Amino acid sequence: MPKSNPAGQHLIRYGIAADQKYLLGEFLDTYDQLVINASMVAHQPAALAMFITQRSKNKHYFIDPQTHAFQQEIGNLQSTSTNSYGEIKKSIRTLIERYGSPIKKQILVNKQSIFPEDFSEDKTRRGFCRRVINYQCEAISSHAQESDAAPYYEFLEEEGVSDFGLFAPSVVIAPYFYMDSLTLDDWLDVNIDCASDSVGIVNKKGYTLCIQIVISKDVLFDKSQVKQLVKAYSKIKASAFLIWIDAFDEADVSESLLGSYINFIKGIKRSGVPVISLYGGYFSVLLMHQGLLDGVTHSLEYGEQRSVTPVGGGIPVAKYYLPCLHKRLQFRDALRAIRALGVVNKKAFFKNICGCAQCRKLITSGKAINDFTENYGRTKFIKGRQYPTPETKDNSVRHYMWCKSKEYKPRSINKLVEQLRDTSKNDKLKRAVGLENFAHCEKWVKVLKGIE
Repeated sequence: MPKSNPAGQHLIRYGIAADQKYLLGEFLDTYDQLVINASMVAHQPAALAMFITQRSKNKHYFIDPQTHAFQQEIGNLQSTSTNSYGEIKKSIRTLIERYGSPIKKQILVNKQSIFPEDFSEDKTRRGFCRRVINYQCEAISSHAQESDAAPYYEFLEEEGVSDFGLFAPSVVIAPYFYMDSLTLDDWLDVNIDCASDSVGIVNKKGYTLCIQIVISKDVLFDKSQVKQLVKAYSKIKASAFLIWIDAFDEADVSESLLGSYINFIKGIKRSGVPVISLYGGYFSVLLMHQGLLDGVTHSLEYGEQRSVTPVGGGIPVAKYYLPCLHKRLQFRDALRAIRALGVVNKKAFFKNICGCAQCRKLITSGKAINDFTENYGRTKFIKGRQYPTPETKDNSVRHYMWCKSKEYKPRSINKLVEQLRDTSKNDKLKRAVGLENFAHCEKWVKVLKGIE
């Protein structure tokens, strides 16, 4: 039987194989569950099966089926490498083959993206939903059964200690598609139909169903469209709603948009179903402590917001997550903040900047700024460009993971808001890092104080 646990409050999105060292060992117990993109499962099924079943000790997980990807301009699905330029990426092709019609016909045969009308036939749509759900249920467990460790698992099963069902996802997600203010009327019915079809399929399989809602920021500004969404999804019998707002940077968006975000969550939550953010930062974590959100997802260091349409990553720079601002800063800005806060030794650093396990390991001398620079600011030049060293990146990610672990621990929302208010009044810090890195604190306080 599949696991029946809910999604959990602290979710981390698995990125690439190199991320594993930040999800195991000392970090294994700092989060509740992993979210794994279906394309990554298709790319490395055996390696992920071994990671889940052996290295992470059967850590709870679920798979994002990424069905929205097939709406996008087909170029986003094609390889850009020299040897396979213009061909559908291998992992994406694997998903297309498993998901079948109508995606397979439109993309592989007709070389075009899917449209709402491709799901108009009930039989076609239900078959698609069944295959998408089956893939989530079987992708990891089937490879676990085929792995070198399979005899060991079979032995445990015979002894009544374990069973292959432990390797199944904790929840499954109905097929979903992205909606903006212009396409909502076209895609909403398809989303609701897929959700409704999935309810029956999942109930028969004994799994827990979550419904993913992916929308643009402009939808939040349209009260009639928000009302339309809430009304439609409130009729679906789901165990949780997973929300993803396209490119929603909580520190950069306006107070008005943050308020609209809250109203949307309230509307969805009126059905009594938990609501989980699939990409969220500290503001969403505060909404979780407020009782509005039931969980928040992030990835390693940088994944607190994401665009629906893939964008280039740019040149990596050394960044440090400053706990009092709850934001990653370029190293030079973080260094100015430390100086502005009067940090001269490790005791002051642990009190005023960060006392996480990684910082306590690295900030060891009487000259805290020197230790900080050495461990979080070292770079190297490659072809005339400056990049953080592997050690700098490793230290930064470990520091970030410890900071996030602390933020998720149960605490008084009133106390957290007051701490944020105190930060927003620190003029020295503001002048050190600049308004672009500071203004979100006061904005968040205003919005949170306005919640009834």
